[in-house]
Amino acid sequence: LLINVKGSNSVARTINLTSYGYTSRMMSGFPADLITKIQTQNLTFFHHSYTPDPAAYKQNPYLVGNISTISTTIDVVSGQYVSSYEGIKYPWYGTQFHPEKNTYEWYTGLLGISHSVDAVRMQQYYAYFFANETRKNNHTFPTTESFLNVSIWNYHPHHFGADPEFEEVYIIPNWNYTHHTSRLTGYEGPFFSDDGE
Repeated sequence: LLINVKGSNSVARTINLTSYGYTSRMMSGFPADLITKIQTQNLTFFHHSYTPDPAAYKQNPYLVGNISTISTTIDVVSGQYVSSYEGIKYPWYGTQFHPEKNTYEWYTGLLGISHSVDAVRMQQYYAYFFANETRKNNHTFPTTESFLNVSIWNYHPHHFGADPEFEEVYIIPNWNYTHHTSRLTGYEGPFFSDDGE
């Protein structure tokens, strides 16, 4: 399902909307001028080595009928890959780029992050969209105490200083985590494993 994208790690790129992308839930309310700009200006920041293969969305029986491609991006080395998608029936969303970095990431070692007015407007649109999607969830905790028992407020953030990948993380006891070395700064410390345990 994934391809190794060799030329799109820590770079800004354009995204190319598919015909579905224009009417997708994620993009249908996007301001018209930004629809043009995200396709003609390098406003989206990519920081990944592996991304979804467009062919998988047409061939994999688990994806066909469940996921629609919103946009693709062209990698200078590896070719076209899926850069955003959404679920057809369920509120599943994904981007291969980091819209939040345009506003909040200022580490100079990550070249290519646009802080232009349009890049920040794009970030704000995504933030509003995802926040509005969460408002559709009507699940609640039965009591304030049950909420407080599982709240992030029970834990203190750990600050890693100038490490651009993880300036701040929450380490929750009894979760598996492994040793992590930052690719950019060489910082060594704990990092959660992705084995789901």
